[in-house]
Amino acid sequence: MGIIRMDPECVRVCDAMNLIEGIETTESCCGHGDTPFRIWFDVKDIRALYPIVRSIDPRYSGRWMERWSCEVVSTDIPNNAVVFALRGEVGSDTYDEANHIADFITEFPGAFKAVDSFQFDSQSGAVPFRV
Repeated sequence: MGIIRMDPECVRVCDAMNLIEGIETTESCCGHGDTPFRIWFDVKDIRALYPIVRSIDPRYSGRWMERWSCEVVSTDIPNNAVVFALRGEVGSDTYDEANHIADFITEFPGAFKAVDSFQFDSQSGAVPFRV
């Protein structure tokens, strides 16, 4: 494998996401002021998404987080047809917001063991989070 180069604006949030058990980032691009900021990642257990989606929920992270989303993305890769993407709008504010997301994830109680922190209720389909 050759040298892997990352946009410096993506490093902190990718590092934070990779600390979560069940999450593995695969690609990233800060957008360079022309396209949206994106981090593509694989999810081994859907429950591992909780710290990520909570970090972009405006109720907990501030109204400016409305400019962020977690998306399901289809690919042409046979063994990996569906991936996820953390997406922020175009602009330099997005870089500061990405650092805020990284901080939120790393400070989130139980974030790195989020998969173990859920109990699925097969009757209701509810998946409550316990800290």
